[in-house]
Amino acid sequence: MINQRYVEFLPSMQSAKDLESQVEELSAGIDQLRSRIENEVQQDLTVAIADFADLKQQLEREVLVLSVLKQLQEVREREKLRSFWVVLGP
Repeated sequence: MINQRYVEFLPSMQSAKDLESQVEELSAGIDQLRSRIENEVQQDLTVAIADFADLKQQLEREVLVLSVLKQLQEVREREKLRSFWVVLGP
């Protein structure tokens, strides 16, 4: 009787061990995949942050240039008005 139970139990136990081994392999694979994804995302994030900083700096320069150009345009318009009044005379 004990032999019969052992004979029935042994395949079940082996099947459980096989299943446990598969779960461990799958878990290790998932951990590796998670690590690779996190590394790639971190690298992409680092590049994106650097690109953003560059673009922000370019935008700040362009805004400054635009501001100077607007001021020059205002000066030019004033000079035009002044020369117009000079031509008309008193």
